[in-house]
Amino acid sequence: MEYQFIKNSLTGDYHVRCSMGHEIVGRWLLDEVRTDQEKLNQLFDYITRLKLGSLLEAEFEGKEISISLSRDDVIVQENVLSHEQDQDEYSEFNLYESESTACCGLEDFEELLHSWREFIS
Repeated sequence: MEYQFIKNSLTGDYHVRCSMGHEIVGRWLLDEVRTDQEKLNQLFDYITRLKLGSLLEAEFEGKEISISLSRDDVIVQENVLSHEQDQDEYSEFNLYESESTACCGLEDFEELLHSWREFIS
């Protein structure tokens, strides 16, 4: 997963650009975490516990976007999708859904969070 962080020097607004297929990860970072160091600490704690095997999986439910972490990967998904599981496989919603969910490795996700923390500091 490739990403780029941008800060508007005039307004102080942050922007995240993620590679195609991972756009939702950038949205989650901006909408659900932003500059909240407590949330970042909680996420790093989950990742450490997952790596040590003292935690099998963790959920981080946001207002609009949630993540599910396991020892191997991270799934980022809009909350509305959990209510739309009955959608037909070939519906028009699938195009939208492809921009509303993403998966990446736990190590890639951890690297993203470390880079984000460094960027906002």
